Amino acid sequence: MQPNNLQKKTQLSKNNWLIGILILAIVLASISYQIFEPIHNQSMEKQRLLNLDIPSILIETNDLPTGYHAGSILDIKPDSYLKFTQGREQEILATDGTQVGNVSIFLFASKKEQNDLYSLYSQVESQDRNWRMRVLRTDL
Repeated sequence: MQPNNLQKKTQLSKNNWLIGILILAIVLASISYQIFEPIHNQSMEKQRLLNLDIPSILIETNDLPTGYHAGSILDIKPDSYLKFTQGREQEILATDGTQVGNVSIFLFASKKEQNDLYSLYSQVESQDRNWRMRVLRTDL
């Protein structure tokens, strides 16, 4: 017994719906991947940067001239203006114990974080002639 035209059209309609749903699912999966893959990569990069031991590289032996020595290390926390993954600051002390400067290291999980902080600090540097910032290295 052969199916009639109505049954053929119904079957064809079901197949079209199934194909349409399958295409929609593929498009949604592709869009989701494009959205969430960079977020996942940034999260993995943040975790890698959080595991770096900054205090071991702040001020090393022979970094400072004679008469100066490294002071205590402070943890710098991100806030609404400063966004970074990890930050530390170490004092530079004179022989009499007075603080004469400091060294700060910031680790960024994204180029945007780095550019935002650099822009903010550049404004401070332009207003205070005694304050200097140098970007020594932007990649690890």
